Order: sequence, then C-alpha cells, then structure tokens
Amino acid sequence: MQEAAKKQAEKTTAPTLTRSQQKNVDILNAAEQVFIEKGFKGTSMDEIARVAQVSKRTVYNHFETKEALFHQILMSCCEELFFSNDLDYPTDMPIESQLYDFLQHEWDFFVSDRITKLTRIVIGEYVETPGFANMLINEFKERETSIYRWLRSQVDNGRLENINFEFAERYLIESIKAHAHYPRIYDQTTPEGDDRDYIVREIIALFLGRYATSN
Repeated sequence: MQEAAKKQAEKTTAPTLTRSQQKNVDILNAAEQVFIEKGFKGTSMDEIARVAQVSKRTVYNHFETKEALFHQILMSCCEELFFSNDLDYPTDMPIESQLYDFLQHEWDFFVSDRITKLTRIVIGEYVETPGFANMLINEFKERETSIYRWLRSQVDNGRLENINFEFAERYLIESIKAHAHYPRIYDQTTPEGDDRDYIVREIIALFLGRYATSN
C-alpha cells in the first residue's frame, strides 16, 4: 500500500449517520448510478427515488432540483481529488518519492470508470449550456488544494524554489490528465505498467529539474 493511502486509512473513521444523513447518502449514490447509466438529460427524479428506495418527495426535501443533485456529486469528486488527500509525508521522505506517490494516486483517480463517465456527462452538458460548470469552478477557486499546500511546504523547508504555486499545481495535475484522463474520456488506450511508470517519473524529473533547489 502506498504511503499516502496508509495515512489516509489511519485517519479515516466511519461516523455514525443520522437517518436524514443516511438518506442523503443513499440519494446521492442512487443519483450517481442513474446519471452514469442514463446521462443528465435521461435522468429523472422519479428514477432516482426508485433506485434510492425513497419517495420523490424525500428526494426533493434533500435536493431542490436535478441540477443541484448533480452539482453535489461533482463537488464530492472535486473534494476527493483536490482537498481530501493531506499529503502528510514523513519529513525525511525524498521529495521524488512524495511526488511519485501523489501522482500515482492522481492517475488512479483519473482513469477510474466513475470519473471518466461523470466527466463525459459534464462535457456533454457544457457544450449545450456553457454556464453548467461555472458554479462548480467558482465554488473551489478560492480554496487551497492539497497539492498547493504541499508545494508551499516544500518551498518553506527549502526543497523547492519560491515558485508560482498556481502554475506548478496546474503543471502536475494537467500532466497526469493528459496521459490518463483525456485518453479515457475519448476511449483511447491509457499507458499501463512500465509505460505509466516512465511517464510519471518523467513528469517528476522535468518538474524537479526546473524547481528543485540545490540543497
């Protein structure tokens, strides 16, 4: 198991949910299943209620619209990708190993069936309704992501130069998406095994070649 996964498992506990909270979770899980199977336009609140095994009134008590439901699902994905991973590595762990662990985690996220299918729905809706994703983008743009905080900590401890954090963060994420996420969206083959390992290590080498200090 990778170092970050170990730490996350140690920190994760299963909180006791109230009845209302459990219904909220059930509705979200059912909605995600239906959205993936039928797309945004093909999904109805009636179908979500049926799959969640609750009344349609209960669905509307938790989410006023289908758009609000889908928005919450996408927010959960963004939380998982950008904010839930603390990247709390041991201080004596080489920076190359930290980046390798993080980028492998991101790769797994972007090639997952769940994220691939949800992204296709977002792209389809964005083409017809350009403002579809704006609310989600605005929701997170003022928050610091896990990788942003990690980059800042590496600058503070002298391992990286004082960099443009936004640019460095985007470089790392978009480099992984270019090889893992976008090919999956368009049903192309994504690198695996040694090819995947080579790409991740090259991304790290290029990044550290530009930003690592000589310490």
